[in-house]
Amino acid sequence: MINKKILAASIAATFAFNANAAPIDLNTGSTALTYSQESIASSSDTIAANAAIDFKVNAGVNLALATNYAVRIKLTNATYAADATGVVATMAAHSGGTNTPIIDSAPVVGGGDVGNDFAVFNVLTGDTTGEQILSANEFTFVLGAASGLILDDAEESVTFEYSIYNIEDLTNALNGKGEPLASTSLTAIIVGSGVDASGSVTTVKNTALVAKGFKEFKASSTVAAGTTASMGRIELIATTGDDVVLAADSTDALAADVYTASAEATVTGDFSFGTWFMSAADTCLTTPSVGNTLVIDVAKTSATVPSLNYVTGQSLCVTVDGVAVVDRNSTGYTIETDENNDFTATVGSVVYDTTNITIPYLTSFSGYNQRVYILNNGTADAKYSTTFQTEDGTTATAGTAAIGTVPAKTLMVIKASDMVTFAGTTRGAAVIEIEAGSTNVEATTQTVTLADGSTDTVVLKVTGS
Repeated sequence: MINKKILAASIAATFAFNANAAPIDLNTGSTALTYSQESIASSSDTIAANAAIDFKVNAGVNLALATNYAVRIKLTNATYAADATGVVATMAAHSGGTNTPIIDSAPVVGGGDVGNDFAVFNVLTGDTTGEQILSANEFTFVLGAASGLILDDAEESVTFEYSIYNIEDLTNALNGKGEPLASTSLTAIIVGSGVDASGSVTTVKNTALVAKGFKEFKASSTVAAGTTASMGRIELIATTGDDVVLAADSTDALAADVYTASAEATVTGDFSFGTWFMSAADTCLTTPSVGNTLVIDVAKTSATVPSLNYVTGQSLCVTVDGVAVVDRNSTGYTIETDENNDFTATVGSVVYDTTNITIPYLTSFSGYNQRVYILNNGTADAKYSTTFQTEDGTTATAGTAAIGTVPAKTLMVIKASDMVTFAGTTRGAAVIEIEAGSTNVEATTQTVTLADGSTDTVVLKVTGS
């Protein structure tokens, strides 16, 4: 985890720029560079600066040939880590132009020293064929390998401001005053996170089998059917793809630049069953041991994991004994690794291959007597639970009969008034989830109108495995 107070108190964080990278284009934000905050070096003693800071910008004003100009580059939230020496400047032909103007030299005439936040360059435009330099021509400045930047605040972005003056106005260029011939600024360096939480996670939905009394798992893509399940994999990777984040040395940030490879972790979820451990393989073949077994708290809702390598990958695994019932957990297991910018991700879940009974109309109206009939044709007792849906302005309070057990080979009759109490209106809908195969379950509702004794019977939709 990055300590923001330490970063702010440190002298700086250094960016070293890849001399082979395309220059930062001050005309457009599309070339702004994003650097991984986690990789930024901060030290009160030494600052590394070992690569070039290159940028380009439109001249912004028509320039005379064979004439000296003063170009000022002002940095916001940064200073030079080393003297800006060996500056090379070039200029590209403008759109429609046929000749490339020559910049004879671009020496630093002010600023550019260690600790300065600006540099002023003397630019002499060359004269080859007499073609005028237009505002659309682009300056490109290569500051040389000795350059680098030190950030004032290692969590904030860096802005480059370009201004060009007549050489006669050099004093104002050095002081950043007066009216330049042209100027522009851009947030050229963005400090961001290299953490890729979504890309670092592979999650597995595990199913506990009705046929096994919810004591074993159905085969998943990584683990064979039986008593072991993989909840998913944490393999820490840095941000990639279109959102490339650079490390402090200007190469693409890698996991090693962003994360601590081996770190302790905390896992939260339901640990009331089974033996929980981390495995380096998706197949959960690693043998549980002191070095990889979760240490579960008394409440069985949180656990700690020994220091393991989450860069190469770790899978969260559980082995059950085939005797105890596996608990459902639709919300999954949350893993938080220490020393990795509070990296947090949720993996896995445990569901049952249960059957759903949909009741589209359920009522507690006093003029009706509604009952729900559930037939369990299976050879095992089937537990059930109920969730309710209501329209706006209506609330549902579950009754004692909203959960229960339908014995094997039994027809159970449940009064609607025992299942739910509605407030606002007297109607709603419900879904009963019953732990039995759909071929063993039938269900209906029967509503009796007390005033005349008439009945209405509805066969309910039963879906599931």
